[in-house]
Amino acid sequence: MIAEAYAKAVKTAKVHGGWTFFPVFGDPAWQNLSANDRGQILALWESFRGQPYPMRTLTGFMDFVRTGSRKSDENPYFFRRRKLCTAVLACLNGEKRAMDNVLDGIWCICEESTWVISAHNVNPIPGAPSPKDKPIPDMEEPYIDLFAAQTGMILALTSSLLAEPLDAVTPLLRKRIHAELERRIIRPFLEHDEFWWMGICRQDLCNWTPWILSNILMTACIEVTEEERLSVILERAAWMLDRWLAVVPEDGGCDEGVGYWNMAGGKLYDYVEILKLITGGKVDLLSHPYLKRTGEYICNSYIGLDWVVNFADTPAKGGVSPFLIYRFGKAVGSEKMKHFAAALFEKKVSPPRFYFSGNDLFRLFEALSIKDELSSASPEAIVEPFVWYPETEFCYLSDPEGLFVAAKGGNNNESHNHNDVGSFILYMDNQ
Repeated sequence: MIAEAYAKAVKTAKVHGGWTFFPVFGDPAWQNLSANDRGQILALWESFRGQPYPMRTLTGFMDFVRTGSRKSDENPYFFRRRKLCTAVLACLNGEKRAMDNVLDGIWCICEESTWVISAHNVNPIPGAPSPKDKPIPDMEEPYIDLFAAQTGMILALTSSLLAEPLDAVTPLLRKRIHAELERRIIRPFLEHDEFWWMGICRQDLCNWTPWILSNILMTACIEVTEEERLSVILERAAWMLDRWLAVVPEDGGCDEGVGYWNMAGGKLYDYVEILKLITGGKVDLLSHPYLKRTGEYICNSYIGLDWVVNFADTPAKGGVSPFLIYRFGKAVGSEKMKHFAAALFEKKVSPPRFYFSGNDLFRLFEALSIKDELSSASPEAIVEPFVWYPETEFCYLSDPEGLFVAAKGGNNNESHNHNDVGSFILYMDNQ
């Protein structure tokens, strides 16, 4: 679907690099944020400001092999990225004191031996080393996991949006970022075919594919200035995403669960939106019926009072962003999604009014761009009396008296389903 559309359009659409995507440092747009939003951004930065960037240790990394603990590595890993993201936001909003936090964050992350978290250190394909055989990162063979790709996006956006103040400190900083992105993201993506999420060595794909590719797409469009090389990256990404689309249910259901929809169908939308932008609208897949089906799945899977259908790897409460749902619904022409997002936003359910995913700078900027429009939209959570996903094998039933039933068939070969087959969920009055 995407590869074919891109192949046709690339003959007439030249894709260039050097994108910034959002208003850069000094742009008046940042002054136009409401006082409330600016206050929340600065308060968020203040909550991180006094805490130093934590060490990311080798023994913490090895705890995954030694004890099974992910947190020893992930806690400092994610704290570093959240602190950097909040400092970037503060700088863009005129807080000069935040620049030192940006500088230290860039340096800490560039100095890391790997951007891969400990639990993702090995590439799960036949014949690859096991975690016990490879308990520490191989710096000569950088792997790209979910969070390496996301780290690339964070640093690429930081470099492009804060180019002026960073270069005022020293141009060597952005030169270092560019070198690390080339070494850890761009070159491995171009030179390796054996990363499992690419769909070459394994076909049982999941949210990793759109999640990683959307971040690589943005990173490449910021960092890669040679048109021919950028076109090769886009072509590779397009056919990899097509391989994922070939294995997901065509009915729009997410067999990985509501929590993973944000990074499955939600990241597919991010990817398609970015692709439309950088091709000048020549590759526009937003009208494809699958996009709307997978978008409205998130509305249908909402029960009420923050409860969701929690089949597969999903918490029973929350996990959805009204900002993402509204953007998605607006793009695909779904009034249902827009009204649902407005209802979530109005009720102040688990995603707070100022939504911040600390490891996704792109989503945060997009939330800021859509917030005012979302706040004025009419709220309405429409509960359908009957919803059936024939491929995913989800069935939802509800009545005006407050009864809600969700039933699941499925199979043991789904992504993240934890053998959750042949089960049902019953709610009465949202309990």
